[in-house]
Amino acid sequence: MGKLIFRNTAGVKVKKTVRDGSTIKVVDYLDGFQYTGGILQFFPHAEGYVKATPVNRDNTVYAFDYVYNYTDHLGNVRLSFTKDPLTHELKIMEENHYYPFGLRKYFTTI
Repeated sequence: MGKLIFRNTAGVKVKKTVRDGSTIKVVDYLDGFQYTGGILQFFPHAEGYVKATPVNRDNTVYAFDYVYNYTDHLGNVRLSFTKDPLTHELKIMEENHYYPFGLRKYFTTI
């Protein structure tokens, strides 16, 4: 398994290539927008990120799910949540717990 990370002259990551046997995965980063294999995955907003899911075969039409992060006073993400598209109720995606000195104790992905 090999990994190459490309950065621009300011040191900002712009591309990552991971080779695992005969499989090559290319991830492109453009001002917060992340593309995997040329398909938009997510982009940030002020309170979290927007997850983009392609809904057609050409990957030209997307469904967007807003994911919000609840952070503590140090900026650690304590809870990530979204609105369930089917029930329209709050759905917790991930919950993080930290030791008093800042190390993550455990997390729960739902």
